[in-house]
Amino acid sequence: MSIAKFNKWQSVDGVTRNAVLQVVSQKIDTLQLVNSTSFIDTVMTASITPTSATSKILVNFTPTLVLSRSSSNVGIGAFQLLRDSNIIYKPYGQTASGVFSMGTASQGTTAAVTYGNFPITYLDSPATTSEVTYMMQAACFNSTALNLYINYFVSPYSQTESTITLMEIAQ
Repeated sequence: MSIAKFNKWQSVDGVTRNAVLQVVSQKIDTLQLVNSTSFIDTVMTASITPTSATSKILVNFTPTLVLSRSSSNVGIGAFQLLRDSNIIYKPYGQTASGVFSMGTASQGTTAAVTYGNFPITYLDSPATTSEVTYMMQAACFNSTALNLYINYFVSPYSQTESTITLMEIAQ
């Protein structure tokens, strides 16, 4: 049996390409309530310093969420991804009647709760060797009686955790 070990993938011209150069990964377990109709910063944030300006960063945010409403209105939680202070990805839709991304609705009831993860994966090209910070922002739409919880605690179970992983990919 043979084992091949590599510490660097390199093309014949001596340039490393399509290899993971570094990984930043963390768990976030801080509880946060979002009930703003404007996008606000969340606890979902992480930073990485690319080793090359040509590198790409694969961003993977997996927040654990609870979206609850206390009225019969439809409630929507929407998310967007920022690099430093710039919006780089909006995984939500918008129509004339409002914004949609993750929602909770059930006709004929006065309340509804949605539990789950809302993973966001995005391949970014920051074109820098300076530290970059990625952050998820959240907002609530279409209902005044809506609460979005990140890392919600439900007794008797333990508090949930969200994950963030940033991978630098050589180009």
